[in-house]
Amino acid sequence: MTAVSLFDVMARQDTGPGDAGRTARLAALASRLVQEARDEYRRLRQYEQEFGQFAEIQDKPYGAKELELLRSIWRMFDRWAEATEEILGRADQMAAAGQNVPQIEELRDDYGAVRARLSVTPEQIMHADQQAHNGEAFTAKELRDELRARLHA
Repeated sequence: MTAVSLFDVMARQDTGPGDAGRTARLAALASRLVQEARDEYRRLRQYEQEFGQFAEIQDKPYGAKELELLRSIWRMFDRWAEATEEILGRADQMAAAGQNVPQIEELRDDYGAVRARLSVTPEQIMHADQQAHNGEAFTAKELRDELRARLHA
Protein backbone atom coordinates (compact mmCIF):
# COMPACT_ATOMS: atom_id res chain seq x y z
CA MET A 1 0.00 0.00 0.00
CA THR A 2 3.04 2.27 0.07
CA ALA A 3 2.60 2.97 -3.64
CA VAL A 4 0.04 5.66 -2.73
CA SER A 5 2.96 7.98 -1.98
CA LEU A 6 4.41 7.17 -5.43
CA PHE A 7 1.07 8.16 -6.96
CA ASP A 8 1.16 11.47 -5.05
CA VAL A 9 4.69 12.30 -6.22
CA MET A 10 3.82 11.52 -9.82
CA ALA A 11 0.62 13.56 -9.60
CA ARG A 12 2.50 16.64 -8.32
CA GLN A 13 4.95 16.71 -11.19
CA ASP A 14 4.58 19.62 -13.56
CA THR A 15 2.48 18.86 -16.57
CA GLY A 16 2.77 20.37 -19.96
CA PRO A 17 0.59 20.32 -23.02
CA GLY A 18 0.10 16.85 -24.39
CA ASP A 19 1.10 15.10 -21.17
CA ALA A 20 -1.57 12.45 -21.64
CA GLY A 21 1.04 9.75 -21.13
CA ARG A 22 1.60 10.78 -17.50
CA THR A 23 -2.14 10.82 -16.86
CA ALA A 24 -2.48 7.37 -18.39
CA ARG A 25 0.39 6.09 -16.20
CA LEU A 26 -1.31 7.57 -13.13
CA ALA A 27 -4.58 5.90 -14.08
CA ALA A 28 -2.76 2.59 -14.57
CA LEU A 29 -1.14 2.95 -11.15
CA ALA A 30 -4.51 3.77 -9.59
CA SER A 31 -5.95 0.65 -11.21
CA ARG A 32 -3.13 -1.46 -9.80
CA LEU A 33 -3.67 0.01 -6.34
CA VAL A 34 -7.37 -0.80 -6.53
CA GLN A 35 -6.65 -4.38 -7.61
CA GLU A 36 -4.04 -4.84 -4.88
CA ALA A 37 -6.47 -3.54 -2.24
CA ARG A 38 -9.13 -5.98 -3.43
CA ASP A 39 -6.61 -8.84 -3.36
CA GLU A 40 -5.56 -7.88 0.17
CA TYR A 41 -9.21 -7.79 1.25
CA ARG A 42 -9.70 -11.32 -0.05
CA ARG A 43 -6.56 -12.44 1.82
CA LEU A 44 -7.82 -10.89 5.06
CA ARG A 45 -11.14 -12.67 4.64
CA GLN A 46 -9.31 -15.95 4.13
CA TYR A 47 -7.21 -15.40 7.27
CA GLU A 48 -10.35 -14.62 9.22
CA GLN A 49 -12.13 -17.74 7.99
CA GLU A 50 -9.13 -19.94 8.61
CA PHE A 51 -7.98 -18.61 11.97
CA GLY A 52 -10.98 -16.70 13.33
CA GLN A 53 -12.71 -19.93 14.26
CA PHE A 54 -10.32 -20.23 17.20
CA ALA A 55 -12.06 -17.24 18.79
CA GLU A 56 -15.50 -18.83 18.67
CA ILE A 57 -17.10 -19.90 21.91
CA GLN A 58 -17.11 -23.61 22.48
CA ASP A 59 -18.39 -24.60 25.91
CA LYS A 60 -16.50 -21.92 27.78
CA PRO A 61 -16.49 -18.16 28.03
CA TYR A 62 -14.06 -16.08 26.06
CA GLY A 63 -10.60 -15.83 27.47
CA ALA A 64 -7.76 -13.43 26.91
CA LYS A 65 -6.41 -15.45 23.97
CA GLU A 66 -9.72 -15.39 22.11
CA LEU A 67 -10.10 -11.66 22.66
CA GLU A 68 -6.54 -11.08 21.48
CA LEU A 69 -7.29 -13.01 18.30
CA LEU A 70 -10.46 -10.98 17.67
CA ARG A 71 -8.51 -7.76 18.23
CA SER A 72 -5.79 -8.86 15.84
CA ILE A 73 -8.30 -9.57 13.08
CA TRP A 74 -10.09 -6.27 13.79
CA ARG A 75 -6.78 -4.34 13.55
CA MET A 76 -5.90 -5.99 10.22
CA PHE A 77 -9.19 -4.82 8.76
CA ASP A 78 -8.77 -1.37 10.32
CA ARG A 79 -5.33 -0.88 8.71
CA TRP A 80 -6.72 -2.13 5.40
CA ALA A 81 -9.61 0.36 5.58
CA GLU A 82 -7.28 3.28 6.29
CA ALA A 83 -5.04 2.43 3.33
CA THR A 84 -8.04 1.75 1.09
CA GLU A 85 -9.54 5.13 1.89
CA GLU A 86 -6.39 6.74 0.47
CA ILE A 87 -6.50 4.53 -2.61
CA LEU A 88 -10.14 5.38 -3.25
CA GLY A 89 -9.26 9.07 -3.09
CA ARG A 90 -6.58 8.67 -5.77
CA ALA A 91 -8.79 6.46 -7.93
CA ASP A 92 -11.59 9.02 -7.65
CA GLN A 93 -9.17 11.70 -8.91
CA MET A 94 -8.48 9.61 -11.99
CA ALA A 95 -12.16 8.87 -12.56
CA ALA A 96 -12.92 12.61 -12.28
CA ALA A 97 -10.24 13.23 -14.91
CA GLY A 98 -12.09 10.89 -17.26
CA GLN A 99 -9.83 7.89 -16.76
CA ASN A 100 -11.25 4.40 -16.40
CA VAL A 101 -10.38 2.75 -13.08
CA PRO A 102 -11.64 -0.84 -13.15
CA GLN A 103 -13.18 -2.32 -10.02
CA ILE A 104 -13.40 1.00 -8.17
CA GLU A 105 -17.06 0.39 -7.31
CA GLU A 106 -16.32 -3.11 -6.06
CA LEU A 107 -13.54 -1.73 -3.87
CA ARG A 108 -15.92 0.94 -2.59
CA ASP A 109 -18.38 -1.83 -1.63
CA ASP A 110 -15.61 -3.79 0.14
CA TYR A 111 -14.57 -0.63 1.97
CA GLY A 112 -18.13 0.10 3.09
CA ALA A 113 -18.57 -3.43 4.39
CA VAL A 114 -15.33 -3.24 6.37
CA ARG A 115 -16.12 0.20 7.83
CA ALA A 116 -19.53 -1.11 8.93
CA ARG A 117 -17.98 -4.11 10.61
CA LEU A 118 -15.32 -1.97 12.31
CA SER A 119 -18.11 -0.04 14.03
CA VAL A 120 -18.45 -3.07 16.31
CA THR A 121 -15.46 -3.63 18.58
CA PRO A 122 -14.00 -7.04 19.45
CA GLU A 123 -15.21 -6.50 23.01
CA GLN A 124 -18.77 -5.95 21.78
CA ILE A 125 -18.57 -9.08 19.63
CA MET A 126 -17.26 -11.07 22.56
CA HIS A 127 -19.99 -9.77 24.85
CA ALA A 128 -22.74 -10.54 22.31
CA ASP A 129 -21.40 -14.06 21.71
CA GLN A 130 -21.31 -14.69 25.44
CA GLN A 131 -24.88 -13.45 25.81
CA ALA A 132 -26.03 -15.75 23.01
CA HIS A 133 -24.12 -18.65 24.50
CA ASN A 134 -25.80 -18.00 27.85
CA GLY A 135 -29.25 -17.86 26.25
CA GLU A 136 -29.58 -14.11 26.77
CA ALA A 137 -30.65 -13.45 23.20
CA PHE A 138 -33.84 -13.05 21.22
CA THR A 139 -34.82 -15.26 18.33
CA ALA A 140 -35.49 -13.63 14.98
CA LYS A 141 -39.19 -14.38 15.46
CA GLU A 142 -39.26 -12.65 18.86
CA LEU A 143 -37.49 -9.62 17.43
CA ARG A 144 -39.82 -9.47 14.42
CA ASP A 145 -42.90 -9.74 16.65
CA GLU A 146 -41.60 -6.98 18.93
CA LEU A 147 -40.91 -4.68 16.00
CA ARG A 148 -44.37 -5.31 14.56
CA ALA A 149 -45.98 -4.61 17.93
CA ARG A 150 -44.10 -1.29 18.14
CA LEU A 151 -45.22 -0.32 14.63
CA HIS A 152 -48.87 -0.95 15.48
CA ALA A 153 -48.73 0.73 18.88
